Amino acid sequence: MKLGVATKAMLATVGVVVVCFVSFAVFLDVNRSAQAEATMREEIATIGENMSDRVSAWFGERTLLIELQGEKIASLDAEADASAELKYKILEDNFNAVYFGEDATGNFLIHPPQDLPADYDPRQRPWYQDVASNQATSLTEPYQDASTGNLTVTVATPVMSGNKVKGVIGGDFTITSITEMLEEVNHKGTYAFLATGDGKIIIHGNADNIGQPVGDVFGNSSLAFDGSIQDVDDAGTSSFIGFNRIGDLPAVDWYVGVVVDKGVVFAPLNESRRDAVIATIIAALAAVGVIFLVFQKVITGPLKSMTQGMQEIADGDYDVEVGFDNRDDEIGDMARAVEVFRQNGRRITEMTEEEKIAADKRIRERAEMMRELGASFGDVVDAAVIGDFSMRVDKEFPDAELNNLAHGVNSLVETVDNGISEVARVLAALADTDLTQRVQGDYHGAFLQLKNDTNEVGDKLADVISRLRSTSRQLKVATSEILSGANDLSDRTTRQAATIEETSAAMEQLSNTVLENAQEASDASTNAEKVRQTAEEGGEVMRQANMAMERITTSSNEISKIIGMIDDIAFQTNLLALNASVEAARAGEAGKGFAVVAVEVRRLAQSAANASADVKKLIEQSVAEVGDGSKLVADAAANLETMLEAARSNNDLMVSIADKSKAQASSISEINQAVRDMDETTQHNAALVEQTNAAIEQTEGQAEELDRIVAVFKLDENMTKATGNAPAARVEKPAAKAAEASAPRSAAYASSGNAALEVDPDWQEF
Repeated sequence: MKLGVATKAMLATVGVVVVCFVSFAVFLDVNRSAQAEATMREEIATIGENMSDRVSAWFGERTLLIELQGEKIASLDAEADASAELKYKILEDNFNAVYFGEDATGNFLIHPPQDLPADYDPRQRPWYQDVASNQATSLTEPYQDASTGNLTVTVATPVMSGNKVKGVIGGDFTITSITEMLEEVNHKGTYAFLATGDGKIIIHGNADNIGQPVGDVFGNSSLAFDGSIQDVDDAGTSSFIGFNRIGDLPAVDWYVGVVVDKGVVFAPLNESRRDAVIATIIAALAAVGVIFLVFQKVITGPLKSMTQGMQEIADGDYDVEVGFDNRDDEIGDMARAVEVFRQNGRRITEMTEEEKIAADKRIRERAEMMRELGASFGDVVDAAVIGDFSMRVDKEFPDAELNNLAHGVNSLVETVDNGISEVARVLAALADTDLTQRVQGDYHGAFLQLKNDTNEVGDKLADVISRLRSTSRQLKVATSEILSGANDLSDRTTRQAATIEETSAAMEQLSNTVLENAQEASDASTNAEKVRQTAEEGGEVMRQANMAMERITTSSNEISKIIGMIDDIAFQTNLLALNASVEAARAGEAGKGFAVVAVEVRRLAQSAANASADVKKLIEQSVAEVGDGSKLVADAAANLETMLEAARSNNDLMVSIADKSKAQASSISEINQAVRDMDETTQHNAALVEQTNAAIEQTEGQAEELDRIVAVFKLDENMTKATGNAPAARVEKPAAKAAEASAPRSAAYASSGNAALEVDPDWQEF
């Protein structure tokens, strides 16, 4: 198919426009793809670091509990019972079982109690031997509990007495919470798992992958555990993967792996790429339509009309109307030249024979000139066909009309050349991110419209890019301020978490101390009860002794009465002996023997009276001593009764102290649980702050990337200043309102409530 000059020029212009649009779309697509991949790599690293810190803190809490109980058991005497140290509620809440193996005797204590073989010796078990030989805390890899079926981990630590191993304490706990932590990451093609340093998976959402090598699961045997983001094949899905080491774990080397589906990452980009292709096609078609209409109206239509008119003139029809001779451009010049040919042809048909001969000569001469003009036209047209508009008709003819026609063609080609060159220059500058270039030539008609439309495109693009640049800078400033505040909040949240963790540990120690005090108070109450019972028994003995003294006093009084009767008998015997002596004296010699008997009886009566007096004196002294003893026993009984009342009161006080200590221990345990809940909440808040911080950092990076993208465009500085200040004015008012709104709220928070911030300058600053 033969193409005309105008059509070829139009196609060349359309090609330039399409290449410019496609180049610009490809440039934006490449930059957005690189930005999306960089953002995803940063997100994977952030998620991995956050998750590894949370897992480390979770294991650290339980390791700390076992180590603290190990220190308490180490401080006990050799005769003390260590089983009580395994029964604290905090241990029951965090461990399935807590146990202690004693090195000296092989005695094994476990809570809750379990049925074990009679010859079970913990010292022969690997978990005991490893910890005792290394004298360091150890953590096992997860294993499936035989009774519950849950994944379980054992932590054990040595109990040291000086430099000697006293025993090993350990605890078993399920890691369901770790699985739930890892499941929090699961979202739209993203998930996390746990693996060992030697490449074995220990926790994974797919149970079939647990225990499998990481290289086999992800089809890459050379995966590096160095924090870098690598490409893998996850069950036929192209994905990113990154590993972050879990710090502060005893005796194990574990990593958190984060996997992200590339299809999910680049899905928005693919959609935007499709939209960009559609927009590019629409813009290219619109540009082609505009160029087609311009060429059709300005060049192609007039040229076709004049070509048809010239053909009819060549066929001898001199009545045809060429038209377009009223135009002021090169088309008008060509139309006027054709009109001259038409008028000359008409005059030739009206000439005489001589005039015809002369006219034929002139026609031959003109034909020769036309041939030369046509050859020159052919060179110019052929050059224009291949896109070279630098050729001109350089022939001079005796005929002024032919010269005008040649000059008109030269002027037409020069106008087309200048217009296309300037449009191509501006479009090339736009493709090269230079938005300062404009079409400067003086054009009329359709070329003036093309000039205005091209310059309008440049102005619109410059205005859009200028506004994007201003917006990206403001976004970068705002993001930097938010990031600074988020970093400050992250630091304070971290310090708060550390403080709460220390408080939790202190409350745990206080709880243990109160429990010990309650136990000691209970023991003291038991001892006081024993003292009270002994005192009551002593009081009973004193009462019996007092009664015995009273009976002795009664018996002594009875003896005194008997002694009195003996005195009376002795007195009567003495009187009888005296009467017998008187009667013997009266009898004379016959009564001497009887007188001797009377004297002896009298002496015996006197001796009996003296002995009775001595006995009576002793009895009276004994009665006096017994009275004093009874008084002392009564006083001792009264004092013992007072002591007994005091013992009863002390026993009641000790019972009350023991009950209140238990209640206090229960309250402290509840406070400790609340502190642990607060610690966990603070840890979650810290994790959320870290995630927010990471998102803000990503936003800042994207703002910087947007700033970098728009910075490649070269703009007119006057336009930048004119458009760059408008958005800033729109931002000031909301910021000021936010500051005004936050001021009274901050003041209210700082001056009211039990937790008023003005108490602590640090919290006031926070």
